[in-house]
Amino acid sequence: MTVIKNQKSNTYEVRTYYKDWTGVRKQKTKRGFKRKCDAQEWERAFKLKENLSLDMYFEDFCIGLQEKGSRTGSRRINGT
Repeated sequence: MTVIKNQKSNTYEVRTYYKDWTGVRKQKTKRGFKRKCDAQEWERAFKLKENLSLDMYFEDFCIGLQEKGSRTGSRRINGT
Protein backbone atom coordinates (compact mmCIF):
# COMPACT_ATOMS: atom_id res chain seq x y z
CA MET A 1 0.00 0.00 0.00
CA THR A 2 2.53 2.51 -1.18
CA VAL A 3 2.29 5.50 -3.48
CA ILE A 4 5.71 6.47 -4.84
CA LYS A 5 6.75 9.40 -7.01
CA ASN A 6 9.02 8.47 -9.90
CA GLN A 7 11.42 11.41 -10.23
CA LYS A 8 12.56 10.39 -13.71
CA SER A 9 9.11 10.44 -15.34
CA ASN A 10 7.51 12.81 -12.80
CA THR A 11 4.56 10.45 -12.29
CA TYR A 12 3.26 8.37 -9.40
CA GLU A 13 3.06 4.61 -9.06
CA VAL A 14 1.19 2.31 -6.69
CA ARG A 15 2.53 -0.91 -5.16
CA THR A 16 0.08 -2.98 -3.19
CA TYR A 17 -0.19 -6.57 -2.00
CA TYR A 18 -3.20 -8.87 -2.14
CA LYS A 19 -4.03 -12.55 -1.78
CA ASP A 20 -5.24 -14.41 -4.85
CA TRP A 21 -7.94 -17.08 -4.80
CA THR A 22 -5.44 -19.74 -3.67
CA GLY A 23 -4.27 -17.63 -0.73
CA VAL A 24 -0.87 -16.76 -2.23
CA ARG A 25 0.32 -13.22 -1.51
CA LYS A 26 0.98 -11.26 -4.72
CA GLN A 27 2.19 -7.76 -5.57
CA LYS A 28 0.37 -5.42 -7.96
CA THR A 29 2.10 -2.38 -9.46
CA LYS A 30 0.39 0.33 -11.49
CA ARG A 31 2.35 3.25 -12.95
CA GLY A 32 1.73 6.52 -14.77
CA PHE A 33 -0.57 8.54 -12.51
CA LYS A 34 -0.21 12.30 -12.98
CA ARG A 35 -1.52 13.15 -9.49
CA LYS A 36 -0.96 11.48 -6.15
CA CYS A 37 -4.68 11.57 -5.34
CA ASP A 38 -5.42 9.61 -8.55
CA ALA A 39 -2.95 6.92 -7.48
CA GLN A 40 -4.49 6.73 -4.01
CA GLU A 41 -8.01 6.48 -5.46
CA TRP A 42 -6.95 3.63 -7.78
CA GLU A 43 -5.36 1.81 -4.85
CA ARG A 44 -8.51 2.24 -2.75
CA ALA A 45 -10.73 0.94 -5.56
CA PHE A 46 -8.39 -2.01 -6.18
CA LYS A 47 -8.41 -3.04 -2.53
CA LEU A 48 -12.19 -2.81 -2.30
CA LYS A 49 -12.60 -4.79 -5.52
CA GLU A 50 -10.31 -7.58 -4.28
CA ASN A 51 -12.27 -7.86 -1.04
CA LEU A 52 -15.67 -7.41 -2.76
CA SER A 53 -16.59 -5.07 0.07
CA LEU A 54 -19.90 -3.22 0.01
CA ASP A 55 -17.96 -0.11 1.01
CA MET A 56 -17.47 0.72 -2.69
CA TYR A 57 -19.59 2.20 -5.45
CA PHE A 58 -22.37 -0.14 -6.60
CA GLU A 59 -21.15 -0.07 -10.21
CA ASP A 60 -17.64 -1.16 -9.13
CA PHE A 61 -19.15 -3.93 -6.99
CA CYS A 62 -21.15 -5.28 -9.96
CA ILE A 63 -18.09 -5.18 -12.22
CA GLY A 64 -16.10 -7.04 -9.57
CA LEU A 65 -18.76 -9.72 -9.33
CA GLN A 66 -18.75 -10.16 -13.11
CA GLU A 67 -14.97 -10.49 -13.16
CA LYS A 68 -14.95 -12.99 -10.28
CA GLY A 69 -17.63 -15.02 -12.06
CA SER A 70 -15.66 -15.11 -15.30
CA ARG A 71 -12.60 -16.42 -13.45
CA THR A 72 -14.54 -19.31 -11.95
CA GLY A 73 -15.75 -20.56 -15.31
CA SER A 74 -19.36 -19.42 -15.33
CA ARG A 75 -20.67 -18.42 -18.72
CA ARG A 76 -23.13 -15.74 -19.66
CA ILE A 77 -25.61 -16.49 -22.42
CA ASN A 78 -26.11 -13.70 -24.93
CA GLY A 79 -29.73 -13.34 -25.95
CA THR A 80 -29.74 -12.50 -29.66
